Amino acid sequence: MAYLSAARAGLVRDLGPTEADLTAAQIILIDRTVTALGVVRCIEEYIRENSVMKGQDVAPALQQSYLAYVNHVRLNLVALGIKTKAGEGVLDLGAYLREHDKKKSAAKAKEASPKAVPDQAEAGEGSGQQSQGGVKDRRSWGS
Repeated sequence: MAYLSAARAGLVRDLGPTEADLTAAQIILIDRTVTALGVVRCIEEYIRENSVMKGQDVAPALQQSYLAYVNHVRLNLVALGIKTKAGEGVLDLGAYLREHDKKKSAAKAKEASPKAVPDQAEAGEGSGQQSQGGVKDRRSWGS
């Protein structure tokens, strides 16, 4: 009985979150679903205590009733619109790819940027021009 009460409370919470938030049709479907689920549980207990087979035949509880009740529960859940829970942050593939590309570009830019090399104009200020090797240009030695 605790299983069925918990199942009903869970369905109400998933759809409601309280019973007052549900339509009459939803309440009826939930109640019929819980009833059918109770029958399914009884059949499963019968199978546990007895056997799946009665002689050479499948146990009467399994021939049609079990499948009918399981299907009944499934169809009611579909009618109620039971869905999987949404994740905390729905992953948008496009946004993820843009963010990934942005990080990749930033990493490449950081890799390609010179490491604290002074600008040539700054290095040559006040004491003559410097060549690419960092040595003062000979033309400015005498100045």
